[in-house]
Amino acid sequence: MNIVRNILIFLFISFATSTYSQTIHYVIHSGDLSIGTVTAYKTISGDTMRINTISEVKTRLFIDINIKYQVSCIYINNILNSSHCTSYENGNLHSSSSITRTANGYSIIVNGTHSTYNDDICYSGSLLYFKKPKDIDAVFSEFDGVNKTVTEISANHFQTVNPKNGHINDYYYGDILLLRAQIRNTLMTFTLKQVSVD
Repeated sequence: MNIVRNILIFLFISFATSTYSQTIHYVIHSGDLSIGTVTAYKTISGDTMRINTISEVKTRLFIDINIKYQVSCIYINNILNSSHCTSYENGNLHSSSSITRTANGYSIIVNGTHSTYNDDICYSGSLLYFKKPKDIDAVFSEFDGVNKTVTEISANHFQTVNPKNGHINDYYYGDILLLRAQIRNTLMTFTLKQVSVD
């Protein structure tokens, strides 16, 4: 009887602490040119989900530009607990932001400017790679510290609008994962295309 009980306890602990990982690789295009990559990592262990994203773009406008973005975030029980973002331009820190969950919501620091957000964040930008924003009306930007509205254009096509600059981005999905995105910023429009999933 003790042997059966011990086996059941072992199986329960094994399932309760099991870890699931997924990695998605994307290539970034500007027109016909391949200019960079995005790799998004997700690990789930128990009630904790960690997402890390690394983006790197190398292009030439008037000079050679190498831009690298790094985002790390932690969700606990499907609510954002913390995130940290940095961007580098030609090896120099360009911008940084952090979001930390508090008793009343979140403390947000974007490039040294502090603000607060007084609601739960259940869907942030890092989730766009891993989860179609079905029935979601806003995605919280870890970089900008603001909510971007989400509009469902069709079953697998969604648009976000950045309230700071009005830029509209388009996201195209398979059943769950992001397949392709069209991202607009001040300098250029580029396309993100999924190349593999591990």
